Amino acid sequence: FPSHDIAKGIIGSNAGGIFGSDSSGTATNCYSEGIIGSFSGGVFGFNSLGTATYCYSEGIIGSDAGGIFGSNSSGNATNCHSIGNASSNNAGGIFGSQSSGKATNCYSTGIIGVSGGGIFGFLSTGTANNCYSTNTIGNYGGGIFGSQSSGNANNCYSTNTIGNYLPSYRDWE
Repeated sequence: FPSHDIAKGIIGSNAGGIFGSDSSGTATNCYSEGIIGSFSGGVFGFNSLGTATYCYSEGIIGSDAGGIFGSNSSGNATNCHSIGNASSNNAGGIFGSQSSGKATNCYSTGIIGVSGGGIFGFLSTGTANNCYSTNTIGNYGGGIFGSQSSGNANNCYSTNTIGNYLPSYRDWE
């Protein structure tokens, strides 16, 4: 399994920085830097079931994407974090939209677009334990879960600015 793997550059749509779409591997001490495309994840791509431990991503997160897991994922993230800017709608700091994974001891910082969430993106049903976010989030978003989500948050907090904000490319400079 990958250990201390690095992904740098542009991660395309539905892709992952370390594992591609539909993956179920284990990633430990991995990180990605760069631009994460729509529905993608910094470590695991779209529709993944993997396990990420001590992983992080740093960069720009596309629509419906996540800092660690891409959209529609149900993996496990433990001691992971994301530092970056989600320029488009529905993204999440750790999990992308429509995810049902589990985040434990995770956090995110940066800017997240409309309907996104600090840990889980739009329309997610996952579980967040001991997580936090310190993001600026667009309208309809949430500190831990994005809009229209029905997940569980245990011992989590956020210190976000939420609403009346839509990030632009200048926020990343």
